Amino acid sequence: MGNNRTTFLVLIVAAIAVALFIRGGEVLTTLAISSTNSTTTSITLTNSMTNSEGGVCYNGDGSAMPVNLVGGSSTRVVCNVTVNDPDGWQQIKLYHGNFYYPGGTSDTCMQLNSTHCYQNMSCQNITKNSTAAYVECGFNMWYNAQNSSSGGTTHWYGNVTVNDSNYELQTIIGNLYDVNSLLAIGVTPTLALGGVSQAGLNSTDCSNSVTVTNYGNVQLDWQVNASTMSCTVLGSIPPGWIHANTTNTAGNYRDAWPLSATLTGPVSSKWDFNLSQSGSATSPPAEITTTHYFGIGIPPATSGTCTGVIWFAAILS
Repeated sequence: MGNNRTTFLVLIVAAIAVALFIRGGEVLTTLAISSTNSTTTSITLTNSMTNSEGGVCYNGDGSAMPVNLVGGSSTRVVCNVTVNDPDGWQQIKLYHGNFYYPGGTSDTCMQLNSTHCYQNMSCQNITKNSTAAYVECGFNMWYNAQNSSSGGTTHWYGNVTVNDSNYELQTIIGNLYDVNSLLAIGVTPTLALGGVSQAGLNSTDCSNSVTVTNYGNVQLDWQVNASTMSCTVLGSIPPGWIHANTTNTAGNYRDAWPLSATLTGPVSSKWDFNLSQSGSATSPPAEITTTHYFGIGIPPATSGTCTGVIWFAAILS
């Protein structure tokens, strides 16, 4: 009977221990964080980043590059790009653009220069939809703009920059473009060789001058030829009676170079002036010029006012 009593007590203790364990588990479960609770998070975006598409530069007549410059004048180049802003096209402001030749450096056209840097600070917003602006920048390129068509690795760049209303900068750079070499020369339109009292006399010097201008973007020399001068009363003056020289020295008519009906020059077959292209930063560029001198002889049996043409042909130095 004593054994039976002991067994009963053990069972009671064991039951209490189990009950406490289960109870403790229930308490711990009640204190845990519920999986059905949540915390709300939020962020307010006040400005979206702009982006671009379809940037391209082309000649002002709509033709594809390269650029063909115009001697002594300017030609139009246009760059355009579509700029998108999810906040609306009204956010896109302050359009400006550059068309520039970096010269092998990271120069991005910070200072206007007609040889390598063109700027447009008021580009046009041509068309738009709710979130996009079509931006067009035009540049008038002068004849002395650096050529890049000689097989080098440096090219011209098109660049359009916009700011949105919160001054977030977005720059769009187009493909690499080339500007062709331009060999162009300008001369004084008329040359008065003076009056001679009678036939058979020659000029004593070459005091009549023509101003020659480099209207291209390469260094140049030239050749000169002349037509026969027709006289209103009698006879004519062949080209060989017109003499040319690089300087004007008293008495040097006979030593000067006689012209011909075909392109001619000194022994080297050209007048070696090495007239450089204009490096001017101004628009239009400051002209680079030099002077060519002429004298004339009058053959017998010639009378009246005699007129003809002198041609200058530019050639690379």
